[in-house]
Amino acid sequence: MCFLLGAFLPLIPWFFGGGAAAAWASLAIGLLAAAVVGGLVGKFAERSIPASVTRQVLFVLVACTITYVIGDLAGISL
Repeated sequence: MCFLLGAFLPLIPWFFGGGAAAAWASLAIGLLAAAVVGGLVGKFAERSIPASVTRQVLFVLVACTITYVIGDLAGISL
């Protein structure tokens, strides 16, 4: 269920629009969700919350970048 929710959240802007605005909103929602998850992991693991948030957000940014580059190399655009 968590994976389903995490995958669904960035899709929400695409139900209401498209183009660059939906892409940026999707990225913002994904980063916000990653920050929340990182904060919760830090809290429950009794680690630094800012460090956990930063780590999780960086993972998401790297994954988004890799996905974008692969799509660009394949000639796929939004």
